[in-house]
Order: sequence, then C-alpha cells, then structure tokens
Amino acid sequence: MDVGDFEGDGDLDIVLGNYSRQFIHQQGLQKNWNTKKPFILLENNTREGK
Repeated sequence: MDVGDFEGDGDLDIVLGNYSRQFIHQQGLQKNWNTKKPFILLENNTREGK
C-alpha cells in the first residue's frame, strides 16, 4: 500500500498491491479472484478546500 498523487491532480490517491498467486495453500479452497491485476488504484475525487 502506498499513498501519493498518482494522477497529478493535487489529491492524494491510494495504490494497493496484491500477490494472489499461490498465496493461500488450503485444502479444497477455490480461488475466485483475478490473478492478472496485481495493483488497484483508489482515486481520490474529493476537492477539500476548493
């Protein structure tokens, strides 16, 4: 996880990283997440003080 202005718009955004391939080794557990997207960007759309 990291916080920064990833869009360059002056607001702080959050990026989350995920290593979901072969992470859980539990008998009978079915993986149901997308292993192709290791990052999620949460864009801050608020405009505080503007």
